Amino acid sequence: MVSASKEQPDSIDVRVGIQVRVIRKARGISLGVLASQIGVTYQQVQKYESGANRISASMLVRIARALQVRIGDFFPEEEGGTDISFPKPDLLCLTMAQKIESLEPHLQRSLAELVEALAAKA
Repeated sequence: MVSASKEQPDSIDVRVGIQVRVIRKARGISLGVLASQIGVTYQQVQKYESGANRISASMLVRIARALQVRIGDFFPEEEGGTDISFPKPDLLCLTMAQKIESLEPHLQRSLAELVEALAAKA
Protein backbone atom coordinates (compact mmCIF):
# COMPACT_ATOMS: atom_id res chain seq x y z
CA MET A 1 0.00 0.00 0.00
CA VAL A 2 1.32 3.42 -0.94
CA SER A 3 1.42 5.86 1.95
CA ALA A 4 -0.36 9.16 1.45
CA SER A 5 2.19 11.93 1.55
CA LYS A 6 1.58 15.61 1.22
CA GLU A 7 2.20 16.63 -2.37
CA GLN A 8 4.70 19.44 -2.87
CA PRO A 9 3.35 22.59 -4.54
CA ASP A 10 4.06 22.82 -8.26
CA SER A 11 6.82 25.32 -9.08
CA ILE A 12 4.49 27.25 -11.41
CA ASP A 13 1.90 27.60 -8.63
CA VAL A 14 4.64 28.90 -6.33
CA ARG A 15 5.87 31.42 -8.95
CA VAL A 16 2.34 32.69 -9.60
CA GLY A 17 1.77 33.05 -5.85
CA ILE A 18 5.02 34.98 -5.47
CA GLN A 19 3.95 37.32 -8.26
CA VAL A 20 0.57 37.86 -6.57
CA ARG A 21 2.39 38.82 -3.36
CA VAL A 22 4.89 41.10 -5.14
CA ILE A 23 2.14 42.90 -7.06
CA ARG A 24 -0.12 43.15 -3.99
CA LYS A 25 2.68 44.67 -1.90
CA ALA A 26 3.78 46.99 -4.71
CA ARG A 27 0.23 48.31 -4.86
CA GLY A 28 0.17 48.76 -1.06
CA ILE A 29 -2.77 46.39 -0.61
CA SER A 30 -3.03 44.33 2.57
CA LEU A 31 -3.90 40.63 2.67
CA GLY A 32 -7.25 41.48 4.24
CA VAL A 33 -8.22 44.04 1.62
CA LEU A 34 -7.35 41.72 -1.27
CA ALA A 35 -9.16 38.86 0.46
CA SER A 36 -12.35 40.89 0.84
CA GLN A 37 -12.17 42.07 -2.76
CA ILE A 38 -11.95 38.51 -4.10
CA GLY A 39 -14.30 36.90 -1.56
CA VAL A 40 -11.95 34.72 0.48
CA THR A 41 -10.23 34.91 3.88
CA TYR A 42 -6.81 36.49 4.31
CA GLN A 43 -5.52 33.03 5.26
CA GLN A 44 -6.59 31.76 1.85
CA VAL A 45 -4.70 34.59 0.15
CA GLN A 46 -1.63 33.59 2.20
CA LYS A 47 -2.00 30.02 0.92
CA TYR A 48 -2.30 31.28 -2.66
CA GLU A 49 0.80 33.45 -2.26
CA SER A 50 2.86 30.59 -0.82
CA GLY A 51 1.74 28.17 -3.53
CA ALA A 52 0.24 25.86 -0.91
CA ASN A 53 -3.15 26.20 -2.63
CA ARG A 54 -3.48 26.45 -6.38
CA ILE A 55 -5.26 29.47 -7.80
CA SER A 56 -8.08 28.53 -10.17
CA ALA A 57 -8.45 30.39 -13.45
CA SER A 58 -11.57 32.20 -12.24
CA MET A 59 -9.85 33.22 -9.00
CA LEU A 60 -6.81 34.45 -10.93
CA VAL A 61 -9.13 36.67 -12.97
CA ARG A 62 -10.65 38.06 -9.73
CA ILE A 63 -7.18 38.70 -8.29
CA ALA A 64 -6.04 40.40 -11.50
CA ARG A 65 -9.09 42.67 -11.46
CA ALA A 66 -8.61 43.52 -7.79
CA LEU A 67 -4.92 44.35 -8.35
CA GLN A 68 -5.65 46.05 -11.69
CA VAL A 69 -3.13 44.00 -13.67
CA ARG A 70 -3.19 41.67 -16.65
CA ILE A 71 -3.31 37.90 -16.10
CA GLY A 72 0.07 37.64 -17.83
CA ASP A 73 1.66 39.74 -15.09
CA PHE A 74 1.39 36.72 -12.78
CA PHE A 75 3.57 34.60 -15.05
CA PRO A 76 7.16 35.81 -14.86
CA GLU A 77 9.27 35.19 -17.91
CA GLU A 78 11.51 32.20 -17.46
CA GLU A 79 15.06 32.21 -18.67
CA GLY A 80 16.41 28.72 -18.14
CA GLY A 81 13.49 26.78 -16.95
CA THR A 82 13.08 26.82 -13.21
CA ASP A 83 14.55 30.11 -12.01
CA ILE A 84 12.10 32.56 -10.50
CA SER A 85 12.40 35.85 -12.35
CA PHE A 86 12.24 39.30 -10.85
CA PRO A 87 8.91 41.06 -11.15
CA LYS A 88 8.37 43.19 -14.22
CA PRO A 89 10.64 46.27 -14.08
CA ASP A 90 7.82 48.74 -13.46
CA LEU A 91 6.63 46.78 -10.41
CA LEU A 92 10.18 46.29 -9.17
CA CYS A 93 10.87 50.02 -9.50
CA LEU A 94 7.61 50.92 -7.76
CA THR A 95 8.40 48.59 -4.87
CA MET A 96 11.93 49.93 -4.52
CA ALA A 97 10.77 53.54 -4.71
CA GLN A 98 8.23 52.97 -1.95
CA LYS A 99 10.89 51.40 0.28
CA ILE A 100 13.41 54.15 -0.43
CA GLU A 101 10.84 56.87 0.33
CA SER A 102 10.30 55.32 3.77
CA LEU A 103 14.00 55.70 4.64
CA GLU A 104 15.37 58.66 6.54
CA PRO A 105 17.05 61.30 4.30
CA HIS A 106 20.60 60.41 5.37
CA LEU A 107 19.97 56.76 4.51
CA GLN A 108 18.52 57.77 1.13
CA ARG A 109 21.73 59.71 0.39
CA SER A 110 23.89 56.75 1.47
CA LEU A 111 21.89 54.42 -0.74
CA ALA A 112 22.25 56.80 -3.70
CA GLU A 113 26.02 56.94 -3.15
CA LEU A 114 26.18 53.14 -3.00
CA VAL A 115 24.24 52.78 -6.26
CA GLU A 116 26.48 55.35 -7.95
CA ALA A 117 29.61 53.51 -6.77
CA LEU A 118 28.25 50.17 -8.00
CA ALA A 119 27.29 51.68 -11.37
CA ALA A 120 30.78 53.13 -11.75
CA LYS A 121 32.28 49.63 -11.34
CA ALA A 122 29.89 48.06 -13.87
